[in-house]
Amino acid sequence: MRDNSRKKEYFDLCIILHSQKAKELKTKINILVAKYSRGDSLVELKKEFEKLIGYSIENLPYGDSYYYIDMLRFASLSFLFNLDLQVKNNIRNKLKENMYYDSLIDHFFTNTNTVPNKEALIEPGIVMDLIYAAEKKSCDPLLEYLQKWYHNFQYDPWYNGHGMFDYWGKWSFATAAVVKRYELNDECLKNDPFYPYDLAHFIE
Repeated sequence: MRDNSRKKEYFDLCIILHSQKAKELKTKINILVAKYSRGDSLVELKKEFEKLIGYSIENLPYGDSYYYIDMLRFASLSFLFNLDLQVKNNIRNKLKENMYYDSLIDHFFTNTNTVPNKEALIEPGIVMDLIYAAEKKSCDPLLEYLQKWYHNFQYDPWYNGHGMFDYWGKWSFATAAVVKRYELNDECLKNDPFYPYDLAHFIE
């Protein structure tokens, strides 16, 4: 178990119920997140994520006012799971068609030594601490980011996912992606309830 706010049996039933009716990409990703919360193997989760790639690329929604957060989560997971370079390039080319694609998301698909351009951020007020962490090569801004992270998204649909079997786990995958992308020391984040520490260090 990675998320101890629920019992394993809760996640078991949550996954079963939503798997029976999962059609949208967001729901499929949510199920994968629930499996992560349950404690499933990262190797197996990577295989499952890779199966979603073809579906994902052809079924990315457009124009959704909440979609930036979904794109950021998807890009972060793509980077954290160490996908094949060609696969990442295909995802990048598809995501670039979307109006919510920005410099932070792009940096999860490139190997440049620079940090994301602050002037090319879609949601600077939400993600600026991630950029500061990359600039300063420090996890201190990430501590501040995680303290604000959950409540920053109080108006997003997933924020109140505390209903019957609507809780998947609250993980800041973007924080882990920034740590891994810029090789930051994240010991200070290790015990944060929103930080997926093992995924930030996943190497297959």
